[in-house]
Amino acid sequence: MSRLLKTNEAGIARIRKSIASGDFDCYAISLDAKAKAIQRYSKLGDFPTAIDLLNDVAHAIFKAGKGSSGGDVANELMATYKVAKLEPDATSKGRVLALLRAFPSGEPSRKTFIGEIISWSGQFGKFPAGDPELHHAAGSLYAQERLVGPAEHHLVLGTKDSPDVLVRLQYAWYRKNDSHTAPFFCARSVLPYLLMRNLRSANAAYDRFVALLTTDNPNLGTQEVRGSVNACKLRVFPSLPLLNFLGFMLLAVQRGTLSPEETDQIKRGDERLWRELIMQYKQDLEGLGWESTLETIARMYFQIEPPRKFDMMGTLLSQMMGGGSRR
Repeated sequence: MSRLLKTNEAGIARIRKSIASGDFDCYAISLDAKAKAIQRYSKLGDFPTAIDLLNDVAHAIFKAGKGSSGGDVANELMATYKVAKLEPDATSKGRVLALLRAFPSGEPSRKTFIGEIISWSGQFGKFPAGDPELHHAAGSLYAQERLVGPAEHHLVLGTKDSPDVLVRLQYAWYRKNDSHTAPFFCARSVLPYLLMRNLRSANAAYDRFVALLTTDNPNLGTQEVRGSVNACKLRVFPSLPLLNFLGFMLLAVQRGTLSPEETDQIKRGDERLWRELIMQYKQDLEGLGWESTLETIARMYFQIEPPRKFDMMGTLLSQMMGGGSRR
């Protein structure tokens, strides 16, 4: 064991000397570092040394401009995290966040790395869907690169700072489209946040989008409506009914989150408010494809089950087979 320890330490020393000198073959040193790290923790149980080595080598290779080899080592670091069952804390997250920022833009292995850090944090942390701070960092990078889909996915699972980043991205996308499409871009953040039971972020996203919209369009006609729930106030846009629907929906949902200790009368009022809102905007909502989402929101916040659909064919078949009549 002592001979193995000395051999391994000598190999690590050579790697660090090469890094310090800046004279190394990126591909070769990536293979050597991974082998030494695996040997270090599999044979000696020394995870800290293995992690430090992989981290330093990954940064050195990225600095040398070789994204692929650097990404390979970074992903080996995440494999080591998992074997070590390392919990997400300030140190372990700080290390991977620094590596994430070191990846060259467009490097294919970065996507794998992001998947690995989310998987690791979900497996060994307290957030099964992945650590919000890591989601925010990944989503912010994607937003900077105008990769809307991946950015939306991560920012919806992010921190309290994520709605601002998400809405700025979606608003920039909206500005390339017709003015009447504003509600659809606003809904891309509001509805997912509601489905995540994140009412705070849903409200923040709506407020931020409306603020950008009214700043950009000072002549856009608006009216202010005040509600009794939490001293809420809402701007109404006569020319954008679906944007009004989203705003009123948020007000209704806030009433729908009352605790079980509240009276049944208030809860019936909330349900009635929701049904009246859906009825009032029925024509505007037709053909949008929001039915399933709104049914889920109604179930989550108001305990309203979707209407049962009548299966005419099934009923006829049942009657034909004798299930629908009695003698």
